[in-house]
Amino acid sequence: MSSRWLIAGAALVGVLLVGSIVVGLTQRAEEFPEDSPEAAVQQLLRAAEEEDFGAAHAMLSAGLRAQCSLDAFGGGPYGRKSELNDSRVTLQNTQALNGSIVVVARVTRIRSSGPFSTSESSHEQRYTLSWEGDEWRFTQYPWPYYGCPARAEVGPSAVETRPEGTPEGAVQRYLAAVGAQDLTQAYEYLAEEYREQCGVDAFSEGGVAGSSEINRSVVTFDPTTFDRGTAFVSARLTQFATAERLGEPVASFSVAFLLHMEGSQWRFSEPPWPTYECGESVFEQ
Repeated sequence: MSSRWLIAGAALVGVLLVGSIVVGLTQRAEEFPEDSPEAAVQQLLRAAEEEDFGAAHAMLSAGLRAQCSLDAFGGGPYGRKSELNDSRVTLQNTQALNGSIVVVARVTRIRSSGPFSTSESSHEQRYTLSWEGDEWRFTQYPWPYYGCPARAEVGPSAVETRPEGTPEGAVQRYLAAVGAQDLTQAYEYLAEEYREQCGVDAFSEGGVAGSSEINRSVVTFDPTTFDRGTAFVSARLTQFATAERLGEPVASFSVAFLLHMEGSQWRFSEPPWPTYECGESVFEQ
């Protein structure tokens, strides 16, 4: 069993074993109290490392399991062992929030950048759990799983499904609204400060141009990173020649969205793609 998953404390003091690649980190994992949310996160990470999709799926809430079958959950492109390679997960803190528990962890990845050197990067991950039945269960898809691979069809567009109350869910619903040319609904996802600067009519002028681009695209999400209350959501658009998406893709590109929590909802901190400022679209109308 791996010793890398969920170390107590915020400091990382690891000794690298370096050959042609980074092969390990020496710091041992903390054993958290049984039936604690931290222990549940640790179990989930161990299941992911062992590619035990059945065990990981069983730790999801009843609502998520109903939304995503075991076959779909285990068959998706995300959550594979490669996400955990050369990583260490360190406990930052545990918070109570609206009846749930949020375990905040920092994921640090060490990569070889040459025969005798390494590079390090880290990002914050949040795990949201609730007590369900007789154990802690995840109420949002937990890293390294990023959701169910099923698609939610909204008109001719196809945007990967994400739960409500998540930054990815806000992006999903915003893009679906733009694709359906429901710009009034899309406008509601903008931060209050931006709405004060840009009225709904002006915003709508820029949004219409992007609807056709979304309608001929399949949208999937890359990992989301968090920093000081801000979420950085990266989405990948695979575009086809027509909205019916017949034939081979003609283009693929990534777009980034910046969001923060405002009240009880994630909202865009800056003009979200396909707009780049009030009333202006990245696409010609």
